[in-house]
Amino acid sequence: MTLNTLQVAALSALLLAAAGLFYQHEQNARQADTIDTLKRDASRDQGVIEVQSNALASIQQLQGEIALITSASRATRQALDAQSAAISQSLEELKRNDQTIRSYLDSSVPAAIGVRWQRAESTDPITYRSGSVRADAVPSASAPRPGQQ
Repeated sequence: MTLNTLQVAALSALLLAAAGLFYQHEQNARQADTIDTLKRDASRDQGVIEVQSNALASIQQLQGEIALITSASRATRQALDAQSAAISQSLEELKRNDQTIRSYLDSSVPAAIGVRWQRAESTDPITYRSGSVRADAVPSASAPRPGQQ
């Protein structure tokens, strides 16, 4: 069996074509593996994106609720400040009135009033009742007479 150059060339071309086909098949297999890996990664990444999207929506909802709470807290603080100012003002007025009343109560009773209500110093109820206070001590209310206004 003798091979001529033409047969050798055809056989070489056939071997090269087979090697090229084998190499192309390997490349295709690697690319298919890469595509499968990328699809899995994309699917996983899509899940991560959905989780992050849900987390972001929750954070935005919480921020809205915090804004409402902050607004309500601000309104409550303003109301409390107004009430505190009113209470402070009332307390200052009470202190002034208390001091005025204390000064009045610490002063002596005017003589005209003291004599009018003076009671005899006795433990005997009959003597005590017959003190200087009379039933007619205060005149009844009537129209003023001319010249007594």
